[in-house]
Amino acid sequence: MISSVDTSVVVPVFKNAETVLELYRRVATVLQSLGGTWELIFVDDASPDGSLQHLRKLAQEDPRVVVLALAENVGQHRAVWLGLQRARGQMVAVMDADLQDPPEALPAVLRALQDAGAEKPTVVFAGRQGRYQSWPRMVTSRFFKHLLHLWLGLPADAGLFCVMNRKAVACLARWDVPRPYLQVMLACAGASFVSLPVTRPLRPAGVSSYSSWRRLVLALRALGLALRLKLHMPPRGPAPWPIRECIGGSGEHEKQSWEVFRDAS
Repeated sequence: MISSVDTSVVVPVFKNAETVLELYRRVATVLQSLGGTWELIFVDDASPDGSLQHLRKLAQEDPRVVVLALAENVGQHRAVWLGLQRARGQMVAVMDADLQDPPEALPAVLRALQDAGAEKPTVVFAGRQGRYQSWPRMVTSRFFKHLLHLWLGLPADAGLFCVMNRKAVACLARWDVPRPYLQVMLACAGASFVSLPVTRPLRPAGVSSYSSWRRLVLALRALGLALRLKLHMPPRGPAPWPIRECIGGSGEHEKQSWEVFRDAS
């Protein structure tokens, strides 16, 4: 039987070599202060900048760190979806690796999920507050999120930084699609949402991998996926399984549990 932990944190990694070590330190400090058991799952999305070397070292030094190394770049949301299939936590957090999602906000977001109960699929978002990117990107991002709010009921300040219960994770596992958009999938699955305002800082290093064109394509794909799900049309899939290597965890148990999670998907 696969053992569970109290909290899993899933982090997609792409060109984050400058920040992953600091992120690990801050997340580990926060989760250690909360007590209980936890795991930190990094999904290396075929990052070309040496991020994987840092992650390998972390996994060797800390058995609570698991690294999924992807053979090809699949995009942020697909990388997170793959990490969720491995997550064993009763509560599962998702956050970016660029330090714009402050790990110090995790305790408040986790408490909000506990207060919400576990009767139905529930997601607590760390609602994005402050000016954390250029004005043109802020305006277009808010327009898109407001559209999703009006259509699907998603919080208008929701990003990828969130904590969900097991029922919400199970909702996402139902749809194995090549280009998922997690917030849309959760909304179409009938999940309950809570938003807790969290100030989002500027990026401390590097630049966003999302160009204006990529942001537009992602938005159009998200809207297309929402339309298909709303019309009860099956999303395109299943997608290829791009896992090249699973690093870390607890030896043979890790290997067995990964195989079970993969088969279950």
